[in-house]
Amino acid sequence: MPRAEPETIGAQRTGRGKRLPGPGAARHFSPLEPRSRSEAPALSPPNLCAPDVCSYECVCARIRVNFVLRRPAGSEMFACAGMGALNETFELWNGVKIPKLALGTWQMPPGETTYKAVLFALQHGYRHIDTAYAYGNEASVGKAVRDSGLARADVFVTTKLPAEVKSYEGALEYFERTMANLSLGYVDLYLIHAPWPWHRKGEDFTLQNIEVWKAFEHIYHNGQCRAIGVSNFDVRDLRALMANCSVKPMANQIKFHIGHTQPELTQFCQENGILVQAYSPLATGKIFRDQRIAPVAKKYGRTVAQICIRYALQKGLQPIPKSVHPERILEDADVDFEISAEDVRYLDSLGAQTTLA
Repeated sequence: MPRAEPETIGAQRTGRGKRLPGPGAARHFSPLEPRSRSEAPALSPPNLCAPDVCSYECVCARIRVNFVLRRPAGSEMFACAGMGALNETFELWNGVKIPKLALGTWQMPPGETTYKAVLFALQHGYRHIDTAYAYGNEASVGKAVRDSGLARADVFVTTKLPAEVKSYEGALEYFERTMANLSLGYVDLYLIHAPWPWHRKGEDFTLQNIEVWKAFEHIYHNGQCRAIGVSNFDVRDLRALMANCSVKPMANQIKFHIGHTQPELTQFCQENGILVQAYSPLATGKIFRDQRIAPVAKKYGRTVAQICIRYALQKGLQPIPKSVHPERILEDADVDFEISAEDVRYLDSLGAQTTLA
C-alpha cells in the first residue's frame, strides 16, 4: 500500500525544496526503565544519518542533502546533521541538560503526520521533542522516538498536563495517561500547560496550581520525571507557586517572538534560574508579514525563520519551532551564526511597533 504524503499545517512560509517520500522501515528499540534524577544521562551528539536509516532518502555526506534547500543568494546547502545548535544544551538548575532546540508538535495531527515529522527530525540531529496531552499526539511522538534507533537517554521529551486539570489526584491520573501514551519509561520535562483552564483564561487558580504542583513534586521525587516546570505562567503566578513549593520550577514555556518578547517575565525567570522556553518563535507564521525583518535576514544570507530562531537563542531562550515539512525542519536547525548586538537591538525595537503581538 502506498504511503500517504505528509500533511501540511498552514501555509506559513513559501515552499522551498521538493516534496519528499514518507519514512520506510526504521529500527526499533525497547524503552529503558525509568531513571532516577541522579542518573541524569548525558545527551550524546547526533549521529550522522545514513541512507539505510534515513526515512527521506537523505544522502548525508556530513553536510549535503539530495534535495534543494538553499539559503538566499545561492549560499551553501543546509546541513543535514552536525549542526551546532542541535548539539548544544542548556543546564536546568537541577543539573539536567536540555537541548537548545526542540521540534514543536502543536497542531500536528496524531498518526502519520506527527510520526513522520518527529522521526525525520530525530534522524537529522534533533534531540528534543515538545508535545502535550492536549495535542493528542503523544502516542505518535513516543512511537517515533522508539522507532528512531536512538537510545532513550539521547532524546529529551517535554510534555504537559492539560490546563483544565487543577487537582492533585487529577494531575497524577493524567501523568499516568501521558506515560501510557508515550511508552518511553519516563518523561524528561513535565509542565503545567497553563495557570488557568483555557475557557477561564485570566482567572485566579493559585490554590489549585499549588495543589497540582505538589503532585508534580511527588512525580519528580519518584524519579518518573527528570524535571518539572510550567507554561504560560506570568510573574504573579510564578511568585505564588515559588512561595508554596519545595521544588522550584525549572522551566517556563511562554509565547515569545520578535515583537512579543515579554521582557519583564523573561528577566524574572532568568534571574531566578528558570529556563524560558519560547513557543511560537515564528508567531505561528504571522512573523512573515513583518517586512522589517527581511533586511536583517538578507544581510546574513539567512531566512526570516532562521533570524527569529537565532534571536531567541541569543536571548538565552530555548526556541521550539514547528513544522511538518522536512526542508523546514532542517532550515530551522541551521542557525549557527551570530546576529550582531546592533541588529539584536534593532529587532528588540520592533516590539513597540509591530502588530504581531
